[in-house]
Amino acid sequence: MAIIRILLVAVLMLPVAATAEVDYDLRDALSELMWRSKALEQTAVYPAPNVTVVEFFNQNLQHYFRTGEIAEIAAVENGAAGPGWIRTGEDFPAWSTRLDLSMQPVCRFYAPGPNSHFYTIVAAECAAVKLDPGWHYEGNSFYAIVPPLSGSCPGGTSPIYRAYNARFAQNDSNHRFAVKLSVYQEMTARGWTAEGVVMCVSALSDANTQKTAQLIGGTWAISYTYGVSYTDRLTFTSLYTAPSTGVVYAQGTNHRGVFILGGYDPTLDRWGMISPFSNLSTYPFDWYVVSLTGNSMTGCYWFVVSSISNVTQCNTQLTGFR
Repeated sequence: MAIIRILLVAVLMLPVAATAEVDYDLRDALSELMWRSKALEQTAVYPAPNVTVVEFFNQNLQHYFRTGEIAEIAAVENGAAGPGWIRTGEDFPAWSTRLDLSMQPVCRFYAPGPNSHFYTIVAAECAAVKLDPGWHYEGNSFYAIVPPLSGSCPGGTSPIYRAYNARFAQNDSNHRFAVKLSVYQEMTARGWTAEGVVMCVSALSDANTQKTAQLIGGTWAISYTYGVSYTDRLTFTSLYTAPSTGVVYAQGTNHRGVFILGGYDPTLDRWGMISPFSNLSTYPFDWYVVSLTGNSMTGCYWFVVSSISNVTQCNTQLTGFR
């Protein structure tokens, strides 16, 4: 079962040029298996992350900012927070609720002076910052795990490192919450103060997870002509980790209000998305295989009526944006 579901990712992501080489009977069996196994896996007791905390960088302010709120991500991308903000791709998965006793809320603060945000999972630090008139408490942003004193995060989690630009005297304080040790070391090499591991989040399996996470945030409007012109809307809201395989998908809903899945295939450097018309175990469904550049996509659309085995070539080209 696990091997089949891993193979499924590669099968679903095949670009147009490779479709003629596919064993269609295998694809049919794998697609059916995915719908059914996905429905079963959702009932498993597993602390799968359901929030993607996105990182932005402002080229004008030289500041970093993180948020896991879908509406805020879209607002920043649309310029509501001012010019200069771009996504870095250094996102991480976390939790919106307390799914395990070890999870604690992450406090979020905003300082209007330096126009900067600050996060802490440590209760004492949260209480202390609340007393600082320069920082405004904005509530709990997401849930994570308090790191042990050793700084080594428990199995199944990954460390988040905090670096500080040490510009309090200039009223320009800013912190970066780094996913990668190499990024953290780069920041300290540039003169930022190293503050160590400040929280543990859901395990970052590999770079492919970061690629999959790029589907999250805002609503994708995907346009194509197949007989008539269509615009489909897909909203990916969080990452889903299959407990039995560790494969990470983006999940959300389409314009029909139906559950959808998306993912990234590193071999082909393509993203794939499946959007059913009704529930997970029935046809028809829309199938998109795309290249992604920032907030735009190009690629191929298939309309799969009754079986993935009847897919022999790309139905039509598509474009999309968010």
